[in-house]
Amino acid sequence: MKRMIATFALMIAAIGCWAMTEDEQDRMVWNHLDDILVEDVGHTAYMYFAKTDVDGDGIDDLIISTESRPTAGRAFKAYSVGKNMAPVTVNTTVIDSLDHSELWSMTEYLANRWPLPAGDITLHEPPIFISSMEKAKNEFIGWRESYYPPGSKYTHMVFKPHVNEIRFAGDDRIFSSLDGDTLWQSVREFKLKDPKVVAKMFRGYTDGNAVPVAVTRNFLTTHQPLQFSRWLSPEPVRTVDRSAMQIILAHYGMKYSIMRSQWLATLPTEVGNRDYYQVLLVGPKSALFATVCVAEGTVASAYEYEDYSETGYKRDLSDLNMFESDVDGLFSEHLPEIMCIMHTDQGLELYFRWTSMEGTHYSVVREVGTRMVLVVDEYHYWMFG
Repeated sequence: MKRMIATFALMIAAIGCWAMTEDEQDRMVWNHLDDILVEDVGHTAYMYFAKTDVDGDGIDDLIISTESRPTAGRAFKAYSVGKNMAPVTVNTTVIDSLDHSELWSMTEYLANRWPLPAGDITLHEPPIFISSMEKAKNEFIGWRESYYPPGSKYTHMVFKPHVNEIRFAGDDRIFSSLDGDTLWQSVREFKLKDPKVVAKMFRGYTDGNAVPVAVTRNFLTTHQPLQFSRWLSPEPVRTVDRSAMQIILAHYGMKYSIMRSQWLATLPTEVGNRDYYQVLLVGPKSALFATVCVAEGTVASAYEYEDYSETGYKRDLSDLNMFESDVDGLFSEHLPEIMCIMHTDQGLELYFRWTSMEGTHYSVVREVGTRMVLVVDEYHYWMFG
C-alpha cells in the first residue's frame, strides 16, 4: 500500500512538472536569475547558456558554461527548472551533445529577456516607429509587420511627451534590388489630423533626428509619455561625471575602468533625476557595453549589449567601439538615441533608435526591477531607405 501511495505521489509530481507552460518555465528562470547569475552575467566567467532536459522530468533545464566549445579548464553548472531551480548534476555526454548541435547562447540574453504578462499591450499592439518623415508635407511612414493591428487602429502619434491624433493614410510597399533580386517591405503611412501641431511637436528636431511612434488608443490607456531631456546627434559627447562614474564602477566591480561614456538622457522624477548613460567598461580580461540608469545613488537598472570575456584577453580595445558617436571622429555604430520614455504599470519603457553600417534598430526596452529587458526589437536594412 505504501508503495502504491509513493508511486501515485510521484505520478502527481510528474504531471505537475509536465503541466508547466513555456511561460511558467521562463518565469521560473527569470525569478532565480539574481541568485544563479549574480556573479556571472556581464562581468565574470559564465558566458553561455543552453536548455535541455537533464533530470528526466520532461522540462528543459538551464545549463550555464564558461565556454561554448571544448576548452581546457571549462566549467559548467545545471539547474532544474521543474524543481524550483535546484542544482542538478550534468554529465559530459549532455555537454558534448550541446557542443555538437551548437545550442549555446550568451547568458546576457537571459537577463535581457523577460516572460511578458499575458495580453501585454506593448507586445500585442506594438508601436510603429516612424522611420521616415517629412514635416513640411505632414507625411509619416513606418514599417508594417504582418502581426500588427490594422492601420486604422493606430490613432495617435507620440514623441517625447507630445501626443497628437493621426489618421491612417494607407498601406504601401517600397522596393529595392539586391544582386538582381527585387525585394520589398510593407510600410504604413500616417498624417497628423491637425498639421499645425507639427511645429510644436518637433521643435528643434529635423526630419532625420526625430523618431515618433504611432500607437493605438488602447495603448495610451496603459502608457503615459513623460517629459525628459536627451542627447541629440550631432551634439558634442557629454561623458559621465565623476559621481556617476564611481556608482557605475562600484556596481560592476572596481576591476573595470570606463574607457568611453556618453550621457543619453535625464528623466526628472519626484525623488530626483534618473540619468541614462552609455558606457564601455574595460578590464584586464573583458570589456562590456551597457546602457545604465543612475538614480538615488545607485545603478537603478542596466541593459548589457555586448560582452567579451576570454582567458588571456589581449584584444585591441580600439576595435571595441560599438555604440559610440561618430561626432568625435571615430565612426562606428551610433550611440543609441532615446526618443520616448513612457510610464507603464510594468515599469518605465525606453524607446531607442541606433544605427549600424547596414541599417537601424528600433527597440523598446522596459525597466523591470534592476534590469532593462527587451520587449520590441526591429531591424530595418538601409536598402529600403
